[in-house]
Amino acid sequence: MESKQPPVKTSEENSPSTTKVEQSVDASKVTSKSWYTKWWGIIIAILFFPVFLIWYSWATSKWPIAVKVIVTVVMSIILLSAIGGGSSKQPAQPQASTPNASESVKVNFIFDVPSLIGKNIDQVRQVLGQPIDGKQIEPTAQQLEKGVTEWNNTWERGNVSLVITYNPTTRVITDYFVDTDDQSGVTKNKKRLLEEGNLSDNASNYRLEYVKAIKDPNSFTGVKIIPAQ
Repeated sequence: MESKQPPVKTSEENSPSTTKVEQSVDASKVTSKSWYTKWWGIIIAILFFPVFLIWYSWATSKWPIAVKVIVTVVMSIILLSAIGGGSSKQPAQPQASTPNASESVKVNFIFDVPSLIGKNIDQVRQVLGQPIDGKQIEPTAQQLEKGVTEWNNTWERGNVSLVITYNPTTRVITDYFVDTDDQSGVTKNKKRLLEEGNLSDNASNYRLEYVKAIKDPNSFTGVKIIPAQ
């Protein structure tokens, strides 16, 4: 009768080194942890999400190829848009303020005569105030009886005088006269005379007559403005 022998363990099964290798492999599986699951890895993944997702889809995930391609294309578009959008932005240039017409043209007139055209003498007095004629603002009753048809009122601003001639009966203004602001009382500067009264040579509702100086016909004492009939 044959005796049964107990199974003999091989040297490999009994080898301590084999046991240690298996234990180290198991330990490495337990201790190894993906970097993107750590706190600092999560921050990096969030900050560089498009790049991270492209890397993750190809390096780690088990997604189908079609999904990986779609993710790569979408994330690439987002990444390029962000880079291109940031580089295309130009610093805001300060806009030069454009002056209005009223600001760009310096007003130099003394009397705005065109604004008085069409008004009677009473309306002009409401605009300019009382003239400097004192008691002679209007002709007397005796003068009116004698047939006075013209009377003058005068306003002064600085060195410039505005003399208005009107009919005391009808109150209609016949003409305006603006003298020069030159201290000599005469001038050859027609442009300055126009500026004083805010006048134009080409106006349609009045015409101009430059009043020549008696002693010097090449100079002028002022300009007369005659309303169009």
